[in-house]
Amino acid sequence: MNDLLTKGTRVLQEEGLRSFLAKSSRFAWSRLFSAISYQIRSTLPSVYYPLAEWWYRKKKDFDTDHWEAPLNPYKLVWVSPDRITKMTSRCPNLPIEDRIEKFGEVKEGDWDISSDMDYASWRPDQYGENKWIYDLLIERKFEQTTFFKSAKEHFDAGIPWKDTEFYDEMKSGFESGKQGMPAYGTNMGEFKQSLEELNELYNSVAKNGVLPEEMANNKPFNYTINDSILVDIARDGELLFVEGRRRLTVAKLLNIDAVPVRIQLRHRNWMEFRDLVFKNEIDEEHPDFSEFK
Repeated sequence: MNDLLTKGTRVLQEEGLRSFLAKSSRFAWSRLFSAISYQIRSTLPSVYYPLAEWWYRKKKDFDTDHWEAPLNPYKLVWVSPDRITKMTSRCPNLPIEDRIEKFGEVKEGDWDISSDMDYASWRPDQYGENKWIYDLLIERKFEQTTFFKSAKEHFDAGIPWKDTEFYDEMKSGFESGKQGMPAYGTNMGEFKQSLEELNELYNSVAKNGVLPEEMANNKPFNYTINDSILVDIARDGELLFVEGRRRLTVAKLLNIDAVPVRIQLRHRNWMEFRDLVFKNEIDEEHPDFSEFK
């Protein structure tokens, strides 16, 4: 409250009454909209999320809009976890605002087949150089990561987390003064808490399956889509993992039949093939054909 009063006073002094009233009005309407939005998604999620998706869909001109076959860039599709075996080669660990902008993007090049994995530190300006953690999370093949192999040892073989390679590497990193990140902790205490949360997620998925994010966390729509299991689509239609490794990991280990997935970026060659299938009514099945199959 004090910060708001300070900011309001500064605007009034430096920009005048008209600017103060205009900005105050926009702020008030923004707070009111946020409050109403929260109430609707809390009590009527089945109403809020379709309406929010429609609104965000209308606000932007997507790359995928420039193709003939119908496509909803925010759609949710259900696929077998076994279908996602490789990771995307483009840099996926972007700030949330940039990740949201990736929905509906179409891109040429070899980003889908390159063996060179492109990744960087997470918000180094705020958390420091923490790329070393991604070295444990990212490999071309999803199940070859240190994280997945350690999770498999823990959940399938009953090996305590503290006896896994992932734990050992994280512990060594923190002890040597390396920087952390929010998702996996900025210190050993937070890291251990993240493992407890992963245990809880495993138990939840074992009981309920992997839920669509709007059912799981009651977040605003744009943050919900970002928190989903995210994939890219390669030129040949292969689903390439982007984000949501904890949910996908436990789903694989529990042999879950299908998980909810959202698609971020598609290769241009795939979009051309998609149009070909649509226009010629080719008998071809793929989760990305859900709008016309």
